[in-house]
Amino acid sequence: MCESRPMSHLRRFLVSLILLACIATVETGAANAAPQPLGNVLNASVTAGSGPSGIASGPDGAIWFTEYNSAKIGRMTTNGVLTNEFGTGITPGSQPFSIATGADGNLWFTEFNAAKIGRITPSGTVTEFDLPNPFSAPLGIALGPDGNMWFTDFNQAQVGYITPGGAITLFGGMAPGSAPSGIAAGPDGNMWFTQDFGNKLTRVTMAGNITEYTTGLSPGSRPYAIAASPDGSLYFSEYASPNQIGRITTSGTITETSNGVDPLAGPTGVGAGPDGNMWFTQYDAGGSGVSKARRRNFSLTTFPRPPSRPKSQPDPMATCGSPISPPTRSAGSDPAPKPSYRTR
Repeated sequence: MCESRPMSHLRRFLVSLILLACIATVETGAANAAPQPLGNVLNASVTAGSGPSGIASGPDGAIWFTEYNSAKIGRMTTNGVLTNEFGTGITPGSQPFSIATGADGNLWFTEFNAAKIGRITPSGTVTEFDLPNPFSAPLGIALGPDGNMWFTDFNQAQVGYITPGGAITLFGGMAPGSAPSGIAAGPDGNMWFTQDFGNKLTRVTMAGNITEYTTGLSPGSRPYAIAASPDGSLYFSEYASPNQIGRITTSGTITETSNGVDPLAGPTGVGAGPDGNMWFTQYDAGGSGVSKARRRNFSLTTFPRPPSRPKSQPDPMATCGSPISPPTRSAGSDPAPKPSYRTR
């Protein structure tokens, strides 16, 4: 199904899109390290039309994921066996999206279309927590160094956190329509997130002090996903032209590269791999495969792409064009406190 909803853009993060995307790595180790071989792709079946989106490793050793279309949370073994799809306690039509494991031993997820943050225990018990503004649209979520779950609010240009007990704190101050998206804990003890439409990288302290970074970032590049790197910096994807991978230090220095990236790649998800490199997906790349970029000179090595889906299986994204659409829900008042705020 071709999606026009604003949440469709965050879907590009996910491992569940591996057959629609190519995957790349940004190498943070020695410049001459040998490329690691590409392993086999395990295709695990889930309920048709459920729209698997966010994915995370659970505290129970299983793989947990959100079902965007069916408003459920799925659980799967590492062998690809679907064990449960939990829907009880989740608001119908809430469009669960991102999911992450919390310090409390539960999993936390965003509900874009219900302005809620959800919590699910390993046994499947769900509790929902309402955001103060019913027009909020929580997107990314990640565990913070303070033990709280930090999340972005795409519609209201906010970032906030929820405690294990469910208390929510929000911080505003960003430009309306800036669309905060991906979020990750940084190596400096702060949270870092992207502003998709605002075209900025942003740091927020545990006290809610926000600093934006734009110097060195290409205009209109639309930074999207972000993740901490073993080298002490953070890497991020730039979905729009010129299709780049970026790196930002904790002091705010931004470096970008498009060397070796497919011109139509649409870099999206990014994350640290067990090999010490940074891996990223390329949503729109036409057969360019899996790439590795070395941190020191940003050169890429390309690996073969997994076979495309059979023609008998329609590609739900094939006719969507750009998978990003502006928010469609009306904006409400911004209830968030305005902390210390500056732009660099």
